[in-house]
Amino acid sequence: MNDKDSAPQTDPKTASPAKKGGNKMIFLVLGCVAFFCVATICGAGIILLLNSDEEDVDTTVEDSSEEEEVEEDEVEEEETVMVAYDEFVGEYVTGLHPDGWTIVEYEDAEGGYGLLADGDYVGLTAIVVRNPLGEDVFTIQGANGIGGVDACEEVYSFDDSSSSYINDKLDVSTFYYPGVVEVPIGDSYVPFSLLGKRGRLVSGGNFYWDSTDSVATFDPHCSAMMGLPEDVGLSFDYSYLGVDTTVPSYIIAVEDGVLEIEAEIMVEIFESMEVL
Repeated sequence: MNDKDSAPQTDPKTASPAKKGGNKMIFLVLGCVAFFCVATICGAGIILLLNSDEEDVDTTVEDSSEEEEVEEDEVEEEETVMVAYDEFVGEYVTGLHPDGWTIVEYEDAEGGYGLLADGDYVGLTAIVVRNPLGEDVFTIQGANGIGGVDACEEVYSFDDSSSSYINDKLDVSTFYYPGVVEVPIGDSYVPFSLLGKRGRLVSGGNFYWDSTDSVATFDPHCSAMMGLPEDVGLSFDYSYLGVDTTVPSYIIAVEDGVLEIEAEIMVEIFESMEVL
């Protein structure tokens, strides 16, 4: 028998099975490695992206906080802005007033101010305070020979008002105003002084003047018009039918319709005013 003819024949379909199986295993391992690498890279990218978002959020929060702090500082600066006051120096008084406001002195009965009887007048007969619109808000006016009844439609009282004053005022006013009542003001007010006359400002821009000289009580007059102390140092000369007289009598009057913010400014003006 021929050796060549007797040698086993190999089937091509079943040839090298071990080699083919080895190639599949290599591809499987490489695929797993590649998947793991891709997953690792993606995971790292997500972590970086999240960290970046957190930093952006932190930065935004910090920026917002800084903006709020700046706004708060600006508000505080606006609240602490002081109103600039100009000095008025006249012939008779000095005082401070905001820019745009004016203080004007009138002599010899000029301007039509004052409760003045017929005759000739020389000297200070009025002091007028005007707001930036040029409107009269307060006056000090000479008073001579003209008076009236001290009766009230409403009798005002503070917590420290004298009960005897209130009762007397009610008794006097009842004859002229049968429906007169007491109106308690309370204890919320801003105290001030104008040339020796004590006053109080309450909510709404309402002024009240003490009708007595006692510092132990505050007995408010029922009118926004009140007399100045005659020893304040102001006066004018009055002449009638050849008789000359020096008159130290003035009344103070707040105009109707004064705004609350104007009233607060007026208190500053009152406190600053002095007789030369």
